[in-house]
Amino acid sequence: LSPLRVERVRGEQTLASAMNQEDALLASVASGKVADWDATRAALHAKLGEVLDQFHKSEAQEGPEHESFCRRRDELLRLLGDYDEPPFTIQRVAELLVDPQRQYSTSSKFMNGMDKLLTVSSTISTYKS
Repeated sequence: LSPLRVERVRGEQTLASAMNQEDALLASVASGKVADWDATRAALHAKLGEVLDQFHKSEAQEGPEHESFCRRRDELLRLLGDYDEPPFTIQRVAELLVDPQRQYSTSSKFMNGMDKLLTVSSTISTYKS
């Protein structure tokens, strides 16, 4: 193996060993696989709360902005929890949670994107043949 390939393999192994079970589950969903919806929903719920809190801390919102953020955060978490089956947008939801700042630089933009993904009425079973 070339030195470059060895370093890449080491990096992937380090990344894989650093992933916790929740991150591994999110990565699986992001690749299009949903095995256990209850476990997946719980992991997505926890990760969504964590990502939103990170955005919030980085923006240091206070007063009315803080209250608005908290209301929207609670609404997004409720929307995710309301699904009995995975929404058909579940793969994109997981992709955004795995790397939220790749597409969105602020909490309001991220929340708008998540809102669009979580306000769908169709589930993945609607599209299964």
